[in-house]
Amino acid sequence: MTDRSATTLQQGRDPSSPALPLPARDSTVDPLVPRPASTSGSSSDDQLIDLERSLGAVVDGKPDHLERSTLKGIDDEDGADAIDGTAPSRYDRIDGGLYAWMAVAASFLVTFVVFGVQLSFGVFQRYYLAVDYPNASPSQVSLVGTIGPAVMFFMGLVIGRVAERTSYQLVVGTGAGFVGAGLILASFATQLWQLALTQGVLFGLGTSMAFFPGISVPAQWWVKRRALAVGISISGSGVGGIVYVQLLSALLPKIGSAWTLRVCGFVSLFLLVLAAAMIRTRVPSSRAPVDPNTGHTLPWYHGLIEFSILRNPKFLAQLWCVALFPFAFNNPYFYLPSYVSSVLGESPSWAATLLTMSNVASIAGRILSGYFADAMGNVNMYLLTILISAASFFAFWLPAGDSAVLLYLFAIVYGFFSGGFFSLNTTVTAQLYGVAKLPSILGMLYSSMVIGNLAGTPIAGALVTAARNAFKETGSWPTSAHEYFGAILFSGLVILVGSMSLLYLRYGLLDRRFTARI
Repeated sequence: MTDRSATTLQQGRDPSSPALPLPARDSTVDPLVPRPASTSGSSSDDQLIDLERSLGAVVDGKPDHLERSTLKGIDDEDGADAIDGTAPSRYDRIDGGLYAWMAVAASFLVTFVVFGVQLSFGVFQRYYLAVDYPNASPSQVSLVGTIGPAVMFFMGLVIGRVAERTSYQLVVGTGAGFVGAGLILASFATQLWQLALTQGVLFGLGTSMAFFPGISVPAQWWVKRRALAVGISISGSGVGGIVYVQLLSALLPKIGSAWTLRVCGFVSLFLLVLAAAMIRTRVPSSRAPVDPNTGHTLPWYHGLIEFSILRNPKFLAQLWCVALFPFAFNNPYFYLPSYVSSVLGESPSWAATLLTMSNVASIAGRILSGYFADAMGNVNMYLLTILISAASFFAFWLPAGDSAVLLYLFAIVYGFFSGGFFSLNTTVTAQLYGVAKLPSILGMLYSSMVIGNLAGTPIAGALVTAARNAFKETGSWPTSAHEYFGAILFSGLVILVGSMSLLYLRYGLLDRRFTARI
């Protein structure tokens, strides 16, 4: 490589990360970048141009970058055609090594903390209503728990781009401080509005800063086994949910909410700082924006929201599915316990066992869906998880009645495949648009989930209440299970409608061949 090329590459490297040597087999080509089938006669300057093009995934109205690592038949020796019309290519394998596994571990810790605390809020809510805020309504206390995820997803609009232009380590580390501060300051709250600001807004901002860069790092270090690596990372959310629930359940009765929040805050702070310390990026920080009229460099905060990708039909198809999915995702976890109590007459412990089975299946689904996606294609597996998630409502829960077997089947099948949705969402996004702008594009996608997260369970609850009131007035329902039919149908249909956009993405925009590995 020429001196000019080497200098340019060194200047483009993320200053927060140490210099990382390229694989010894070919030190002139970054393994993140596909090499042409034949490199004879190509100059080092051409290689530099290919590097810059591959790292700067185009999403501003030009043809978007589809990473060649996801070509049909990437491992085929006959060199299958790329689905974007480019020539077949070969990769240096980067699926392994210290930094690659550090990226997975860091991402696992991020999801462990971010979703572990969020999923365990129900333990706090029960204690708040019984001890700290007995005069508050359940809806008022639950609002504190919903503010955090809403802020996290909404702030993804800008957090991802900030990480791309500064440093992943810096943003995750700063997020760790906000998470710790939010939980620790919440321990001094005496009114619900103070909890909303600390355990809600401040904590949500911190989780956003940790999540979007943290979940994007493994995609830079893995190609052939990318989906499996991301699946392992995302499984931290399920493990964190189980651990934090047990931790809070043990601490709250003994030391109260104030000290439990402090312990939770310090533990979360430590784990996220550890995650930030392990992060190493391979993609250079994006260049500062330039004014097209004057040629002057603009401030780093200019154009933080990636509006240009809204012109990309592939993104719009994926966005529609991602926006609809949260309208249904949490409904089984909220309403299965009441269904078990009112229809089967079982105890809360029976319902807790059902939810635990679903959570364990979700952890397995996040990992195994990644394993199968690496074999059959990310988009193919992504579509399959959505379709089966929708079908499980109609095949198992809707006809369940008082059948414990069908409820067990629903909990396991839905938990497994709905869990796969979240891990594959990251790998599909990396496949379609590249890894250079992955945090900002994921931020755009996840910000669309805010409305669904806030409105999905209330809509399902309103349908249950309406059916129950209709039964009281007319006595037309044969069993109490029919009170839940509206909520079950709503949940299954909304996921099914979202899957239609994925069908269009897969067969209308990418490849019409049914057997294509996409």
